[in-house]
Amino acid sequence: MKRFFHSVTLAAAVFSGAAASAPAIDPFGGLGYRERLLIHFDHLPVPRLEAQVLACDRSSRIRMMGFEEGALCAMAWDALLKRHFGGDVNALLAWWRTESLRTGGD
Repeated sequence: MKRFFHSVTLAAAVFSGAAASAPAIDPFGGLGYRERLLIHFDHLPVPRLEAQVLACDRSSRIRMMGFEEGALCAMAWDALLKRHFGGDVNALLAWWRTESLRTGGD
């Protein structure tokens, strides 16, 4: 009964024009999917970013990643590079090599 009531209320609002006059609420301010993901990665704790980068490394060693999965891994890599290594690619590569060996990578 509740679901029916909500449907009728929504239909009444649409037909009365109330829904058209109400402002749309977008918590991301109209940002696209890519921009929302970048914001998400920019707010992840560094240990989560590290874990994500290492998980991507492990996955890429055993199978071919799809475009979207590879893009997400690249975003995690870039966020870690910027936030934890201050843009120093050599420092990130040194960390990755050490962690990869420590966790059983090639």
